[in-house]
Amino acid sequence: MLIPLILVMGVFWLLIWRPQAKAQAKHQELLKSLKVGDEVVTDAGVYGKITSIDEKRVTLEIAKGVKMKMRRANIEGFAEIEGESEEKK
Repeated sequence: MLIPLILVMGVFWLLIWRPQAKAQAKHQELLKSLKVGDEVVTDAGVYGKITSIDEKRVTLEIAKGVKMKMRRANIEGFAEIEGESEEKK
């Protein structure tokens, strides 16, 4: 009776929790590697260049003279210019 429950918990861990933990660790590494001058995209789809950064906040320049502050955790990744990924291959 206990074995099926253990099997279900094991499958749950392998299919759901483990990939989520890996993705979260990868995002934390990305946040640690951010620096001024990086071009990034936010989780809302806003592209910008980092002009200042501290432990919890980032200031992005999204257009010439237009800056916005946001939480560092809202950075989704580095911005890729169209065609750039194909050139690197």
